[in-house]
Amino acid sequence: MRKRKYIKVLATFAGAIIVIAGCIGCDGDKKDGSGMTATSQETEVTSESKRYNTEEVVVVTAIDTTSNTVTVKKPDQPGEFVLTYNGGTIITSKYGTQLMMEQFQVGEVAVARYVSGTQKLIELEEYGDAWENTMVVRWDVDYEMKRITIGSNTYSYDDNIFITSNGKTLDIREVSGIDELTVRGVGNKAYSVSVNKGHGYVRLTNTVNYVGGVIEIGDRLTAIIVEDMVLAAPEGSFELTATINGVGGKKEINVIRGQETVVSLGNFEQSVTRYGSVKLNVLPEDAQATLTIDGVEMDYSDLLSIAYGTHTLKLTSNNYDPVTKEITISSVYSTMNINMNGETETTIGTETETGTSSGSESTGGEDETTTTSGNSNPGSSNNLISITSPTGAKVYLDGAYKGTTPISFEKTPGEHTLIFQQDGYVTKSYTIDVSEDTEDMILSFPAMLEAE
Repeated sequence: MRKRKYIKVLATFAGAIIVIAGCIGCDGDKKDGSGMTATSQETEVTSESKRYNTEEVVVVTAIDTTSNTVTVKKPDQPGEFVLTYNGGTIITSKYGTQLMMEQFQVGEVAVARYVSGTQKLIELEEYGDAWENTMVVRWDVDYEMKRITIGSNTYSYDDNIFITSNGKTLDIREVSGIDELTVRGVGNKAYSVSVNKGHGYVRLTNTVNYVGGVIEIGDRLTAIIVEDMVLAAPEGSFELTATINGVGGKKEINVIRGQETVVSLGNFEQSVTRYGSVKLNVLPEDAQATLTIDGVEMDYSDLLSIAYGTHTLKLTSNNYDPVTKEITISSVYSTMNINMNGETETTIGTETETGTSSGSESTGGEDETTTTSGNSNPGSSNNLISITSPTGAKVYLDGAYKGTTPISFEKTPGEHTLIFQQDGYVTKSYTIDVSEDTEDMILSFPAMLEAE
């Protein structure tokens, strides 16, 4: 037994010598400066540095840290694709700082380096040329030209823009002007919109004693109260105030994104009186008119303090025909110019604490100017807006109930909010931009989604 063991050891040793001898002098081998043969480590490093075969600028549309997947899309193309990552995936900021996947945000523009086919994500880096506007509350959209204006900057967008709110994708018309946004893009083009603070809905009941009055939701929203009213309102906690002729009530409300809050105006316990300051300029200068508000004579040489709501204003003069008009006060301060020669009348609202307003000669709306000629109703026409779908839904235009779809109503140029409400379904709102032309407008919207 021992003899066989010695023979086996000698055979193994001899084989090793033959292998070493055979390798010395091989032409295909590389040697370093010491004459030693190089190993395969250099080849492995080269292969490691080229682990990906695809590099693309993408928009991150979803992150799942449970399944270790990232869903992305190309900015200028429809559709999404999923990439998988692991502990070896390199994730960095645009400045080269190492990040966790949890630190990436949906809507971010990034460079993805991955293996096409296996969809293995090797590197994810914030795109250095991308811009980001956060906490955007003052913005405007031109739906026809497909442009978003933020402050003094205007960006284009296309149908592939990615819009998200609470993990759900939206059409751009579902984003309300009262929402707070983060907008991202490259150059003069917007790639994504994330709704940071969205909107819910406030339904007013028992409005019979307040129709024609003013509703305020914090300092974000003001509107004229109509019967059976539903308003899109910013999410969050606010003080809701409802007044008519300056007298009314208030209560704290909490608006939840996508949900409806019902407020009964009959339950107000605390009386409040709201007044707006109005600077009235009567033209021409030789008018020397006498002013009455609701039959009470007032001196317009100084600021007028007028209760919120709708009032009858009358100017009489020895030099001009009397002027009688309905005015609605719904802002902290406003300037009203009235020309008694009948040519033009202009109302300008400034320094308001309101976001939007509506009604006859309303003084609400920041830097808003409305010009009328004679007794005409500016912006109205005999043309119609017809809504064909979704069917069976109640329609509210700027908070006012219009009927159940399919429905048609008078076309009024400008930007408006449409709200669709149906029992058992999720309430939806859309922004429409109505052009000032003589054409009827036919609209169709997606089917209502069942409430969870």
